[in-house]
Amino acid sequence: MDLPILGIVPAILISAGVRLPSQVAFLDLGPSATRDAAVRLYHATILPPTGAPGAGVRVLWIHWDTPNAPQGTLQPEVLNTIRHFVENGGGLLLTGPALRMLNALGMEPAEPRYLPPGKDAIAVGFLPLLPCRAHPLFAGFPNGASMVAATGFPAICDFFGTGGPKHGTVLARAVPDEGEMPIVEYSLGRGRILAIGWRLPDFRPVANPYASNRDLLFRNALAYLASGNWFDLNQVEAWNRRTITMSLVPNSHGTICGWLVPWTEERRKVVDVLARHLNYLRAEASYRFALSEVPNLISARELLPPNDWQYLLDQIRAHRVELVNSFFLEPDTNIADGEALCQMAIQGVRWQQATLGQTPSTCWMIDAVGMHSQMPQIVRKTGISSIVFTRGNRCGSSLFQWEAPDGSRVVASFWPYYAWFGQPDSPGALFDPKATEASA
Repeated sequence: MDLPILGIVPAILISAGVRLPSQVAFLDLGPSATRDAAVRLYHATILPPTGAPGAGVRVLWIHWDTPNAPQGTLQPEVLNTIRHFVENGGGLLLTGPALRMLNALGMEPAEPRYLPPGKDAIAVGFLPLLPCRAHPLFAGFPNGASMVAATGFPAICDFFGTGGPKHGTVLARAVPDEGEMPIVEYSLGRGRILAIGWRLPDFRPVANPYASNRDLLFRNALAYLASGNWFDLNQVEAWNRRTITMSLVPNSHGTICGWLVPWTEERRKVVDVLARHLNYLRAEASYRFALSEVPNLISARELLPPNDWQYLLDQIRAHRVELVNSFFLEPDTNIADGEALCQMAIQGVRWQQATLGQTPSTCWMIDAVGMHSQMPQIVRKTGISSIVFTRGNRCGSSLFQWEAPDGSRVVASFWPYYAWFGQPDSPGALFDPKATEASA
C-alpha cells in the first residue's frame, strides 16, 4: 500500500502516489509554505518540534526560512542524531536556508550565502550535468533545462560567491547560471544528503507555470532518498576531473555602419585590425582566427595591399582563417522580412564562395538582438548546419538542436556573454520548448 508521509525539521515530505519502503519525517518548526506543501502535496504527517524519527523513518527533510537556524536545531544532541541517522543508511534532504546545516554537520566548509525573499519576474530552473542525467533525481525530465519557478523567490541559500561546495558533488547547474550550484549530493556513512537550494524549493502560494516540474523534482528527491539505492557519485567526480582541451580563437567584431565614428574612419580601423591578424599568421604557425562580418571583407579587398589580400585568400584556403558568417549582414531577425532574411543568407554564401573560394561554416548572429523562429529553415536551405547567437535571445541551454516550425534543425550555440567575461549580457530565462539539447 502507499505509505503516508511524515516530516522532520521544518520540512520533510514524500510524494503521494509513490510507493516507499518506509516513512518520511517532517519536524514542525513553525508555519511555512513548505510545511503546508508537505501536507497538501505529499500527505506529510507533521511531528512536533520535540519529535524524533521512529525506527521506520527513511527520510528527513529539513527546511527553514530564517537566516539562522531555529532555536535548538543545531544543538549537539540533535546534530548527532541526524548524523547517526544518515550514517546508518538514511536519507537527508536540506532545502532553503537549512543548507547551512551542512556546516554544522561537518559536511561542508563553505558556508552557503543567505538571501531574504525578493521580487522579480525571472524564470529559473536547473540543468543536469552530463554524467548525472541518469540520476533518479532527474527521472521524467529532459536532458536540457527544466524550469521550476517564475515569480520572485522565498528566503534562499546557495553557493554563489562562496567557493563551494568544497566536499559535495554538484548534480545540476542553475538556469540562468551565475554559479549558485543549486543541487548538491553528499555521502555520509551508508546514507546520502541532498542539498537543494537557490530558488528551486519555492512552495509559496503564488502563480507558478512550472509547479509540476517543482513537484516532480521533490517527488524524485524523496523517493530516491527513501530507496537507499545510491547513485554512483564517483563517475561524476571522474567526469569533473577529466582533461579538456580548449581553443581560444580570436575574432574581431568590427561594425560596418559608422556607429561610434565616421564610416571612413571605422572602415580603416577594421582593415587595420585585419592586417594585424595577418601579421600574427605570418609570425606564428599555430595562430588561427575567425572572420565574421562579411561586408568588412569588401573593405579589405579594396584597402589591403594586393599581396596582403592574396595572403588572406591563401590562409582561408589553408583553413588558418575560418569564415563563420553565412549571412551578408547580422539583422535583428525577429523584425526583418522573410524575403530579406532569405536574400541576406543566399547572397552572403554566394559572395563568399565566389570571392573567397570557401563556404562559411555557420550562421553567426552574435550582435542580433532577436531570433526568428524560421532561422533554422533558412540556414539549412543555404547548406549551413549551425548557428551561433546571443544578446537577449534567452534560452536555458548553451548547446542544443534548434527546430523551426517546418521541422528543419540546426545545431545552435547560445552565448550568455556577448563581448567580455563578466556579468552575462543575456542571463537567460525561458528554455525554448522546441529546442532539444544536443546529445553529447
